Amino acid sequence: MPRTASIDALVTLLDDPDAAVQAAVREELATCGPDDLAALRKHIRSLGEAEQEALMDRIQPLHFDMVQRAWHAVLDSDTPDLERGALLLAWYRYPDADLHGCQEQLDAMAASFQNAHPGLSGHRAAMELADYMAHELHFTGNKDDYKDPDNSFLNRVLKRRTGIPISLSVVYLLLAERAGIKAYGVNLPRHFIVKYQDDQHEIFFDPFNDGQPMDRGDCVRFLLKANVQPHPQHFAPAPPRSILLRMARNLLMWAKQHDNIQMQSELMQLMAPYDPSIEASE
Repeated sequence: MPRTASIDALVTLLDDPDAAVQAAVREELATCGPDDLAALRKHIRSLGEAEQEALMDRIQPLHFDMVQRAWHAVLDSDTPDLERGALLLAWYRYPDADLHGCQEQLDAMAASFQNAHPGLSGHRAAMELADYMAHELHFTGNKDDYKDPDNSFLNRVLKRRTGIPISLSVVYLLLAERAGIKAYGVNLPRHFIVKYQDDQHEIFFDPFNDGQPMDRGDCVRFLLKANVQPHPQHFAPAPPRSILLRMARNLLMWAKQHDNIQMQSELMQLMAPYDPSIEASE
């Protein structure tokens, strides 16, 4: 629960010109959680328009600090949590996003699938989930506006039921986990997909194209057509950390294309410790 009284008091100090006061406010806000920050934003929105803009600008670095600490906690883990990392990227761009609501949506979607297919397991469950996601939940690739950054934020993907290959694949993986299906992300160059694998089956799925099933030969033909020489690593399960970094890299490309200097700097700070090709800028 947000600490309403102390949060409201902090608002009155946010624009204090005293550096010592600002340092104390920053230190206090560093102990806040998402609910506290949401309460702070709500309070600011009750103020006049000019005051709102100034104060929102002041708390943006505080919000990013909070995102950054949580993000590094996820990626520094021995077993990074894909769901938490994807939600943190959404929260980075949408500070008021209902992250708990996103998880509840995923819970409800997985439950509806399991209710529709009781007792189904293994490769048949993986295939049915791909079909269910496309034709019952109506997730589809955003081919009309592929470069829209909202295609990469989990909250927006869940709301609009559209995205790019990696974000739709993440939705599939999160639903599969809830349904007890062992599925993996696959870092195929230029087109992220998912796969199910057991002792007898290896099936790839393309959530961007209505969950279309593919075999390894289909993937090889795709790579050759894209002038990429197939390599065994292309078909290996993608660790959560690499999935999250690929999502962040897509956003970094968008920020560079649109000259969003602040977003570039922040994303590079998130990525730099894990990607040697990225040099963080302050």
